[in-house]
Amino acid sequence: MAASTSQEITLPAPSQRPDESWYLQVSRMDVAELLAKLLTPTGGLTWTEARERLERYGPNVAVPHKVAAWYSVLWHAFRNLFNYILLGLAIVSWVTADADDPRVLGIPADSALMIAMVVIATGVALLARLPLAS
Repeated sequence: MAASTSQEITLPAPSQRPDESWYLQVSRMDVAELLAKLLTPTGGLTWTEARERLERYGPNVAVPHKVAAWYSVLWHAFRNLFNYILLGLAIVSWVTADADDPRVLGIPADSALMIAMVVIATGVALLARLPLAS
């Protein structure tokens, strides 16, 4: 168990978020000491106390973060060394292709395969970065 600290903590203003040093200081306290400094009984708040804190501090809700534009998310999903290597190889393959090489939509088949791999990898990364609809 962490050693008890004698440092005073002060609650930030309701409109401000505590800085990292505040969280570090609080994390080193015993539970009983922290509850005492936060004026919170071990059994929890009464309805009256909860109502007063709700009026003073506002509701306990997470602040939504700003969602990036789709083109920004797409660019970050594409930015990958593997994608750059595949595109470079696809260009080299396309430039050095013979006329009798198999083609897909006019593109040499091996170049088309590498481009398809980049599209799939970017699509998977894009799906991983998009926020889930709830």
